[in-house]
Amino acid sequence: MKTHPTITVFFLAGIALLMLGADLFSHTGVSQVTLVQQVQVQRPVPEVKPQSTVPSPSNRQQIIERVPLRQATPCDCYWRSDCGSPQHWVCNYGSGCAHSGKLDGRCQPWFPFENPKNTMMDPTRVGGSNDEELFVQVLDLWFKSYVVAAEKKGNGLPDHALLDQALVAKLSDRVHVGIKDTVFNVIDVLAGFDFAMPPGNCYAYDTRCLGFFRIPLDPKGVQLLEAGERGFVEALRAKDRRLVERALQDFWKNNDYRPHHTGRCYPHGHAEFGAAGGSPLICQRQELGAMVDAVLAWLPPKRFTK
Repeated sequence: MKTHPTITVFFLAGIALLMLGADLFSHTGVSQVTLVQQVQVQRPVPEVKPQSTVPSPSNRQQIIERVPLRQATPCDCYWRSDCGSPQHWVCNYGSGCAHSGKLDGRCQPWFPFENPKNTMMDPTRVGGSNDEELFVQVLDLWFKSYVVAAEKKGNGLPDHALLDQALVAKLSDRVHVGIKDTVFNVIDVLAGFDFAMPPGNCYAYDTRCLGFFRIPLDPKGVQLLEAGERGFVEALRAKDRRLVERALQDFWKNNDYRPHHTGRCYPHGHAEFGAAGGSPLICQRQELGAMVDAVLAWLPPKRFTK
């Protein structure tokens, strides 16, 4: 049987087309895989934003680290009257001692200048400065920075600008810490427990170093702070504790004030309060008068020149 030439041609052409299609299909498949791979590689990766980090410490951290923390020795006083007979000693409420019951202070000479023998040291050598007026000016700036903060709503911290002026004064670390402790002790006695002591022993504008008001003080409380600040500074300049006692007397003559959180110089359930005077005025006169004496015992025996 003979095959028609036309059929043969179509048959061969069909085979050729099938072979060509297979080849094209093969190449096209590879190209599609390659294209998918290229798309996968070139697909942009979603940007992952880094998590926020803690800001780096300020330069004042160096100041904080330069002043060592006090050792947590047991507290042994609550009022100055607990300290017995040593002259020029105070109950330092900001000493960082380990609380024992109600006791929250240490009986000691003015903090920065206590030595193992409990004798006063040469202020020119220890304090790094013999300028009494500079000392009093810095102490007054600390006071004023807290008087400004006392009536304001906020974080209860001192006025930043005023405190910065105090922090740049050229006094040794120990003197700066001692000034801070003195101011905190005075505020504690006057404002009571509306004022909170800081956790750290340093003098930078940092919450670890600064006491703060838990709540704004009433107008009468602010007036009492102003009277205490004015009387304390005048007493140091005149070397006479009676000036701070007189300033307190003038306030209490016409006012009746109680902190919201009571305080060591306000009736608060302790029977021993009678030993501390039995009234805010007597207690505050004793406490602040002893602090003035303690500072004056350290200051050089000469009058101010300014």
